[in-house]
Amino acid sequence: MTTKSSKPPIARSRVAWNTGIGSASQILILGTAFLTTPVLLHALGEVKFGAYAVIASLTMYFGILDLGIGGSLTRYMTFYSERRQSTEVRAITTFGFIFYLTFAIVLLPMVIMTSESITNFLGLDTKTVSHPDLLIVYVFGLFIFSSFGGIISARLASIHRLDVVSINNVLAVIAYAISVIVLTPRYPAVETVLACIAIQQTISISLNLFAVFRLCGFNILVNPIKISVHRIRELFGFGIWSQLNSICSVLNMEADKVIISSQLGVSQVAPYHVANRLALLSRALPLQMLGSLLPDVTARISRNDSQQEIAAVYRRGSRALMIFTLLICGFLGGSASSVLLLWLSRPLPWAAEICVALLISYAVNNATGLGTTILRARGTPQAETLYSALSAGINIAVTIVLIKPFGVTGVVAGTICGNVIGSSFFLIIFHRRTKISWWQTMGCWLWKVIFAAFSSAMLVYFCLQLFLRGSTSQPILLAGIAASGALYIIGFGSILWITKFFEDEDKALISQLFKKIPRIR
Repeated sequence: MTTKSSKPPIARSRVAWNTGIGSASQILILGTAFLTTPVLLHALGEVKFGAYAVIASLTMYFGILDLGIGGSLTRYMTFYSERRQSTEVRAITTFGFIFYLTFAIVLLPMVIMTSESITNFLGLDTKTVSHPDLLIVYVFGLFIFSSFGGIISARLASIHRLDVVSINNVLAVIAYAISVIVLTPRYPAVETVLACIAIQQTISISLNLFAVFRLCGFNILVNPIKISVHRIRELFGFGIWSQLNSICSVLNMEADKVIISSQLGVSQVAPYHVANRLALLSRALPLQMLGSLLPDVTARISRNDSQQEIAAVYRRGSRALMIFTLLICGFLGGSASSVLLLWLSRPLPWAAEICVALLISYAVNNATGLGTTILRARGTPQAETLYSALSAGINIAVTIVLIKPFGVTGVVAGTICGNVIGSSFFLIIFHRRTKISWWQTMGCWLWKVIFAAFSSAMLVYFCLQLFLRGSTSQPILLAGIAASGALYIIGFGSILWITKFFEDEDKALISQLFKKIPRIR
């Protein structure tokens, strides 16, 4: 029989605090990405920049081989932390380190033997990258190193200190940006960029490890023989489904660059990669909230909270997630061409159109965020896996069919079809299984946010077209984008106010957060 912990539920202000700090850190991290991308593009050129984008994405593919253990750690560390079973938490931490060490020892020879075949498939040669086969091995090492860091981050997440992780990540990314700005112009090679990534990871892991020692003490591991077989089965049982979901997500999000490189040439990767990086703002910032909510929802599940309480969390979380998502999507959709020109200091063919299409796709996909978080917290990610598989399958199938006749446009069409159909399928399955009303928790307010985002986006688009008139001056572009941003926020908020979107609960949460921020330690 499961007993409820006497530990009080996590305050919503703590979740909001972690979300706020995480979002602020993401803005700073993305800001450094915006700063370094033009540096990399100008220093490396489009061909080498495309090669870097493809090689760096391999870390995602290596991640699909870890049997889902990475995705299991946060869930079960949090679950047992809430029950104050510290020995179980330390056992899970120990198993994580042992698993990834074994993983590296077993797979390293295979990576070395297949590295040449991988580079040939990706269309990489010595004219583009010196010793491309060695870079594959180096990227595998970066993946293992980051996996060890993921264990440490999961431990901090389990005690609801994602704010610490976020701050440490910002410091590491700043070090990366400095390294890129100083080293890449002097040594314009893919190897230089990967070395900068290694510097970033080293600083991030070191800072997080120091935080774990300070908050949890030095005794974070156990004797390996104390790790129960039942606990290992539990981790793998959840991890297999999580892994299948990760495979599908990687294929859905990263396969496009590989297909473009192999079918159209590595030089065609740059416009898609740049447009996708800008569009991913609509995911990176809003989905930061889900990382803060997962420990909270897991804690509620471990205390056997009622269905009504979970439904309330779903509604509140979905409102915050989608208003944040559509706020970003609307502004970027209306100002994409101007933002890209300001960012890159030169036009990139079709990048703005690709960005707008991807923004629509990602906005639909974000609507599944709270549902997938609840299923992960319950330890039942099967529906998420099915929807991810459907999205990835449709995406790849449509892309393969359309890439030859339509080029990069066919790739974008595949992404949109996969995300829209897959996300719709998941929402139907989730609401039927949980018996949470879609209209009451999402539909009754979502149309108001969509209307506000679309109307404000059109206002921004026409204003920029009217006043900038094709200007390429950086100061004029910056001033125009800033002014249109202010106009967009006013228009967006006004439409939400007119349509009576805001509720008393929204105002109360904001007030509660500001009152409790000084008391958060």
